Amino acid sequence: MAIEPYNDNFINDLRELTKKFSATIVMGIPERDGNKIYNSSALIDSGKIAGTYRKVNLWDKEKPLFDESSEGFPVFKTHFGLFGILICYDLWKVDVLKVYANAAVTLMAIPTNWVVVNKEGGQSKTNPVGLRLAQNNAKLQKVAYVCADRVGSENGIEFIGDSGIVSSNGDIIAGPASSDMEEIVCASIDL
Repeated sequence: MAIEPYNDNFINDLRELTKKFSATIVMGIPERDGNKIYNSSALIDSGKIAGTYRKVNLWDKEKPLFDESSEGFPVFKTHFGLFGILICYDLWKVDVLKVYANAAVTLMAIPTNWVVVNKEGGQSKTNPVGLRLAQNNAKLQKVAYVCADRVGSENGIEFIGDSGIVSSNGDIIAGPASSDMEEIVCASIDL
């Protein structure tokens, strides 16, 4: 089921929570816009929807399900600073780093579904490439990264977990989270 974020009761409830606690939420959503459905992330800040990012780089089994966005990589102004968002496979695209580096973002939020890739050198629970890539990108950009993944499996696809928070110098300051149990990782970041 896809949603229209500006007309969704659940999103409106989250807006109220972010207002009450002066918080920011970045969350993955299947977003409907007319006849198109996007793999998107909504950013909610202090009671307002700051906007949505529609995934540009679709991966493998996403291609028949979602429309690819051509809107680029927006920067979101929050009460904490400027945020960028990438979704999962976008993290692997080096050209994106330049966009956000030039925009002087203070934090990158990465809602993701990192999966086991069954090929030589592919990502697995014992070789979690995503968080290491976030470390590398954080160090290159001098920007903190927050990566939130899931665990378990769905429709025969296994997710690797490994959520984490990476400082702007590339150090993992929280996580990696469990590869098979839900877990919350927390850290303070100087933005």
